[in-house]
Amino acid sequence: MTALKRLNVPLVRYPGGNFVSGYRWMDGIGPKEDRPIRVDMAWNDIDSNHFGTNEFIDFCRKINTEPYMVVNCGDGDMREARDWVEYCNGTKNTALAKLRRQHGYEAPHNVKYWGIGNEVDGHWQIGYKTPNEYARAYLEYAKVMKWIDPANTVKMANIAQLVNAIAPIFTSKTGLVLQTIFYPFELYSKTCGGTALDVFWKGETFSGGAYTDVRVLDVSASLDEETNRVTVYVVNRSKTEHMETTITLAQGCFGELVQAYVVNGPDVKSENTFATPDEVGMSEVKGDTEKKSAFTYNFEPHSVTALIFAL
Repeated sequence: MTALKRLNVPLVRYPGGNFVSGYRWMDGIGPKEDRPIRVDMAWNDIDSNHFGTNEFIDFCRKINTEPYMVVNCGDGDMREARDWVEYCNGTKNTALAKLRRQHGYEAPHNVKYWGIGNEVDGHWQIGYKTPNEYARAYLEYAKVMKWIDPANTVKMANIAQLVNAIAPIFTSKTGLVLQTIFYPFELYSKTCGGTALDVFWKGETFSGGAYTDVRVLDVSASLDEETNRVTVYVVNRSKTEHMETTITLAQGCFGELVQAYVVNGPDVKSENTFATPDEVGMSEVKGDTEKKSAFTYNFEPHSVTALIFAL
């Protein structure tokens, strides 16, 4: 949980992946000793249901993130979906809201984000649907769920897994290791502002395999209007070469202080393992800038860098 707090993830989804297409949410509420043990057909495993809705909500509150619930659009139905919304968010004296209160949660969970199904268009999925079938089911599910709680079901992009399965954090019975992808995610989530900037870029390109005109430097930037800071993110794709680059503002000038965070390791294929947990990490460099509209920086090979400028 300490590592997850460092990532500062804005939301976490539950249930995850193919598992949701066979999940019965009511199995995961109430006294743990009374919860049914089910076969998990997605992963050919057994689920005790000892971790369910309220345990997940508690977990999200502890790591300061928003819960993102996904209803079963595989072998589930609309009634089950709308009932889950009412159990979580209901405020009236209905049977489902009273049931949540009986389970020790007087106040509603106020779940803001709801998803309908997981990879429903995949033949491997329980309850596979064609695109047209899924579109119709989605609209009908969303309709009754919004009638219970008029949430905003929004476009978003998410990291797929948090722990162990193609994830930024690997655990064992004795500890954990932070994978290489942990550090860029931590860096971006802690430093990016709320407004994406339109960055004009000019520089060297390269070709590889079927790809041509690939930028050596991949560049993006954001503005934090509250603190009046701009953060510039640069990935140097070169395996061997430092890349000296000038960053120019269209208007205004940089303040006196710049912070540079660099994610890197000794080689482009370096990885963190339990035997070598610190091959790749993040370092911080502080430096001064004069009050001018341009700033020059030398980016390390195979690195991810964030430059934070006061405006």
